[in-house]
Amino acid sequence: MARTCPGCGYGPIGPFTDNCPICAAPVRNVRDNDYLGAQGWPPLLVGGWIVGGLVLAYFFWEDWPWLLLSAAVVGTAWWAVAKEETTRLQRLLGIGLVALFVPAIWLAAQPTILPGIDQRPAAERLAERAYEQVPPQIREMMNLPSPNTTRTAARMKTITAFLYPAYALVALPLALIVPPFLNWRQQRQLGGPIWLSKPQAISGLVVWLVVLPLLGWLSWPTLRTWADTPPDALHAQFPLGWPPNLPPDPNEPD
Repeated sequence: MARTCPGCGYGPIGPFTDNCPICAAPVRNVRDNDYLGAQGWPPLLVGGWIVGGLVLAYFFWEDWPWLLLSAAVVGTAWWAVAKEETTRLQRLLGIGLVALFVPAIWLAAQPTILPGIDQRPAAERLAERAYEQVPPQIREMMNLPSPNTTRTAARMKTITAFLYPAYALVALPLALIVPPFLNWRQQRQLGGPIWLSKPQAISGLVVWLVVLPLLGWLSWPTLRTWADTPPDALHAQFPLGWPPNLPPDPNEPD
């Protein structure tokens, strides 16, 4: 029989218990793998994967390594949200990561806010400005990419490159440190095992409170550049109005 409830993750469950005392799922003579296989793939899980894949493909279609990495991260988060056997703690972690994509997409679509997030090479940004000068009719005939699309995709990559490690450094340690401080009823509602004892959680909290500000201090110079428009090296070499109007050389014959 299942030692933990395959429905909500509650455990341990004794050998003479027929149903989970929390969610009433059958546990006698049921293996965890058999139960999971009988559940199949919920439509909510599959539908979320499809929608998430289309959204990520829209932003990162031309960058396959980043597309695959994002698909793995977001797919795992949505699995924790939509799969029934995940614990409440896992579901909260998944919801937190998926929910952060809403403000991330909004920020990526606002080029005037933190313009330094656009980390493309200067030549590519200059080409985008040239595209903006082309009339829309000619742009459609030449099948030129939309400047807004390429700019938003570039900004979204920078945002997600910050979002993934930041979430891992903040949310995951909290998921390990907080449960030992909760009472028995709250721990049972979260589901799943409590990996740390209270003294271990206190030690982990002290280390986390020291390491997190240190990492923030190290990354602050990079984050500060996001508020400034990135310099264009080509503009510095060839500014507008080049070549300059120099005075005539007196030694040059007329």
